[in-house]
Amino acid sequence: MAFLLSNLITLKLGLVLIAVILATYFYMYLARSLGLFYNAHVDRDKWDKKIISMGIIGVIGVLGMILVVLMVPFAPITTESYGGTVVSENTTIPITPDENTTPVVTDLKNGSYQVTGLMRSYADSDYINVEILVMGYDVNGNEITEKEGLIAKIKANETSQYTVILTPKKGEVVASADCIFLNGTTV
Repeated sequence: MAFLLSNLITLKLGLVLIAVILATYFYMYLARSLGLFYNAHVDRDKWDKKIISMGIIGVIGVLGMILVVLMVPFAPITTESYGGTVVSENTTIPITPDENTTPVVTDLKNGSYQVTGLMRSYADSDYINVEILVMGYDVNGNEITEKEGLIAKIKANETSQYTVILTPKKGEVVASADCIFLNGTTV
């Protein structure tokens, strides 16, 4: 959910930024054109009021564009929009960590550890939005940290790589890791 929210905010901010940049260039062009037109005429008293009116209309136009971009409705992204079926961990599902490999734990030297591994699908259909839980263990095999991750898509009867950053409590060292399937959507 946080991932979707951050993408939505980023998309809206990007659209606002594009609208402001385009509006800026449009109004620079308009101002230059009006300036050249203004200088071409001798009777400047009549044009002073028109230019002020054009400036006010321009500012209102920019504010209107920004308001329209902020008010653009975005359809929520749900698993139903993909036409799939949500499958949870309580259902028998043929997605498991790949038995031929073990997750690789890399010390990032900043108190965090990167865990990379493979999930394998034994299903007859593709899965999207596959949520996983990665657990980190100390040298004694005690679980010291965990974090959820997301795999965008696992094709039928194939493997897909995942990468999750684990941050244990200060001073704890992640020596090994494991991963389990939480839920996903069939397509």
